[in-house]
Amino acid sequence: MDFISSIPTHMDFEGQARAEKLSRIILTLFGAVGLIWGYIIQQFSQTVYILGAGFVLAALITIPPWPMYRRKPLNWQPARNGNDSQAKDVSKKGKKKVDALGHYCEFGTCNEDEYCCGENKCCKKTVEVWYFWAGILLIVITIFVRACLLIRRKKGINMDPTTY
Repeated sequence: MDFISSIPTHMDFEGQARAEKLSRIILTLFGAVGLIWGYIIQQFSQTVYILGAGFVLAALITIPPWPMYRRKPLNWQPARNGNDSQAKDVSKKGKKKVDALGHYCEFGTCNEDEYCCGENKCCKKTVEVWYFWAGILLIVITIFVRACLLIRRKKGINMDPTTY
């Protein structure tokens, strides 16, 4: 049981971004190859199979917290005592000191890839994942179309336009 509890279960922020980018590249590549191959052999099912293989590969590469996703862990500051922090935060003039290490955005100091988030700090923009949902939608539509075709085939409906 100690072995199971010793398995790391976290990624750092840069590792998460790297995993997301890698999964997008894999899914896009497999989707394009699958679409081209399916068009060449005129089998849409091959497109779905290739895209599914890309999804499985992307999941195996990006979901587990591999060591390549844990290279830059966050160094948390030690916890402060409640009484000590209040005494240190107040300067001689009675104003609170501003932490020089933080990226404060009240004066528009955030970079282009950052936005002003809670506690007046600049946070990195998360990457949009609209094409992930577009891929999921494509898979759902493909499964639906395939199921409809199988149902028609089982019912014996002839779909050949030359026989009418």
